[in-house]
Amino acid sequence: MQEFTLFRGYRVKLSSLSKRDAERFSQWSQDDEFLRNMYTDFAYPKTIDFYIDKIITNGNSNNILQFGIRTINCENLNDNNLLIGYVFLKNIEWNNRSAQLEVAIAERDFVNLGLGSEVAQLILDYVFNELNLNRIESCVMSNNIGAIRMFEKAGFSIEGVGREAVFRDGVALDKIYLGILASEWRAKQGEEKEEGLGELDTLDGYEEYDGYDDEGTLED
Repeated sequence: MQEFTLFRGYRVKLSSLSKRDAERFSQWSQDDEFLRNMYTDFAYPKTIDFYIDKIITNGNSNNILQFGIRTINCENLNDNNLLIGYVFLKNIEWNNRSAQLEVAIAERDFVNLGLGSEVAQLILDYVFNELNLNRIESCVMSNNIGAIRMFEKAGFSIEGVGREAVFRDGVALDKIYLGILASEWRAKQGEEKEEGLGELDTLDGYEEYDGYDDEGTLED
């Protein structure tokens, strides 16, 4: 099995986003199940032009980094460069060495395959070793068990709960706030090297939703 590199894992890679990817984002904005698992705002379909503008704007930002998640070695797949999701590092505070992380596997055929865990491993290696950040935080809804499990498997700790912060179909859900420090991630990497890496988790669900403000996302 090949080794991970900076942007490339076993089955997925992190890539740049371009205007031609806007059509795929527009298609995802019409998937109500995906949107309602990812975002606390109401679901609403958006145009290709909307996403073209967002991709360009985010690409020019000093405190947002955006990546596409593309397949490279997935079985039974003719096109092994398929855009299946995205990663955003948002609200980067370079002086405080911190950022907020948003991860999504948006193509339904690729959910629950453990790809979110692989993406988390790639992006954390990038932020702690390449960007030299010290803290990453994220937020998920309490019913998104797959996302919580993915983040905990990557080394995140639950740092707080926003009680009954989201309402879905008349049911109150909590927001779960998670975070990880560079020292914690490096310690976990050392433990895994000593023990040997296990199988990638297969319960990723819709990996993550953005519980922060809408600045910089492709969904505002």
